[in-house]
Amino acid sequence: MRKLLFVLIVQLLFLCQQTFAQDTLDSIAKVQTMVQIEEFNLILELGLDSSENYSEKLDSMAKSGNPAAQNKLSICYIDGLGIPKDDKKAFFWATKAAENGNLKALHLLGFCYENGKGTEPDPFQAFSFYKIAALRGMPTAFNDLAQCYLNGTGTPVDSIKARAWFVKGAETGIRTSQTNAGYLYIALEGHENYEKAFYWLSKASEQNSPNALEMLGMCYENGWGTEVNLPKAQECYRKSYQLGNEYAKSRIK
Repeated sequence: MRKLLFVLIVQLLFLCQQTFAQDTLDSIAKVQTMVQIEEFNLILELGLDSSENYSEKLDSMAKSGNPAAQNKLSICYIDGLGIPKDDKKAFFWATKAAENGNLKALHLLGFCYENGKGTEPDPFQAFSFYKIAALRGMPTAFNDLAQCYLNGTGTPVDSIKARAWFVKGAETGIRTSQTNAGYLYIALEGHENYEKAFYWLSKASEQNSPNALEMLGMCYENGWGTEVNLPKAQECYRKSYQLGNEYAKSRIK
């Protein structure tokens, strides 16, 4: 594992010298397409009926060196999909998949290290794998890397970098990233970026994010990035509460 991380860190340093070319939306789209093709081929191999759970064929494909199958097998062990949960086996297969170049497995290893799944918790390793996966264009890693910067997980707290990565996740449609980007645009710079905050909170609200709806209501109530609209604010608070956000209840009048 140390050898794998060393190799990936070397690649990460190379990527940082490439003016972050892989951080463009075009590159992200290419990565998404590549991952989708890998998963589609795996589904074709396994058959539609068995593609979501553990199967002997999946196990056989993983053992034969198929990285997409190795990553899927790891997920099966983590979530108990058709097989008893086993974090150590999940970590083992995630490592194998990452060694074979599976981008989702890099993100999964970050999750394992952050949460102590099959290995000792290691914030630095979690941060490192999230960053490598993010710099390679893995959209699901953007939000987790941003959370590392926001919470100081394996790296010093840096709210500016956190917001930048939340925005990248937001641009790919990740609801949590949209919510957090909106929040940080309000929290970090106030009125100067209220319009950006309103934009991302609106996007997250369209995906029924309870927290985003509450903050969007605050935007309408206080005129942050939009005209004051008290009926609209109340509508947002009510919907946020209906979706399970207890904190929004106190704002309903």
